[in-house]
Amino acid sequence: MKTNSILSNLTAPALFILLFAACESDNHATDDGPVAARITSTIDGTAQTRASETAWTDGDPIGVSATSTEGATAYTNIQYTTTNNNFTVVNAPGEDNDIYFQDKKAVDFIAYYPYSGSNGTRPGTDGIIAKTLTPADQATAALPLIDYLWSHADGITSANPQVNFTFTHRMSRLKLNFVEGAGMAFPSSGLTYTLSGLKLAGTFNTLDGTAAADAAATAAKLENIPVAVTAQNTLSPLILWPQEAATASLSVTVSGISYSATLNLLDLPGITPATKGLAPGYSYVYNVKVHKTGLEISEAKITAWTTGTGGDADAKEE
Repeated sequence: MKTNSILSNLTAPALFILLFAACESDNHATDDGPVAARITSTIDGTAQTRASETAWTDGDPIGVSATSTEGATAYTNIQYTTTNNNFTVVNAPGEDNDIYFQDKKAVDFIAYYPYSGSNGTRPGTDGIIAKTLTPADQATAALPLIDYLWSHADGITSANPQVNFTFTHRMSRLKLNFVEGAGMAFPSSGLTYTLSGLKLAGTFNTLDGTAAADAAATAAKLENIPVAVTAQNTLSPLILWPQEAATASLSVTVSGISYSATLNLLDLPGITPATKGLAPGYSYVYNVKVHKTGLEISEAKITAWTTGTGGDADAKEE
């Protein structure tokens, strides 16, 4: 009765102000709580798939940064990892490294894979990772570590804190499909090959996703890469820096005998005049048929990431 008596004595405008203030108080209680970014991912439109053609596994790391041109949200290189195919922040005991929206302003996110460095500090040199590729990097288990991916998601707010990263492949992939030709039988011990004529030093910019061979680098060799034999043929993938190059040289050794050939590279997309090389995000497949009399390289194709066709080449025993 006391409350009703008080309300009945208030004028209509005063009553409206009182009720509006109560509603505003309730809204602040909801809105002022911390809102964390919720991160999911696809890669080139295919969920949970990497360039190395293996699934995300628990513990695979990405680095996430967040900036706002008008607001206060700012985070640098926060490590998230996959857990049951979802990304969660990495916390040591007693830590909370989640990315929280500091206000209602729009936030832009970038992410890269694989993670490097530490929370709060850009990886590499001011966000640029430099690396010279080696034969050890081309081992099946090591390929994910040079399979650089990048994504961005702009204009995310606390009202809808879902951040869906669609990663793109930033490196180039070369797949050599070795096939037994006339008079050839691959030994059970497999074969080895050397690829030369391409630049192996390059950089990956985690801020904008650019991966490229070092313009000042000289062409080098990936030597004695082992290939295990599967039935009558076998496939060897390489992940390389995108670059301009007309050709690369291939030398295949089978049972102590070496065979050589030239790989004719394809035109880079969108460049005038036409320039040959390896494009970022493209996967090139060459069928390498090993004959007793030499190598036959045919059907240079762009597959898996982007499709296209290429050319042929022949080779003789060294």
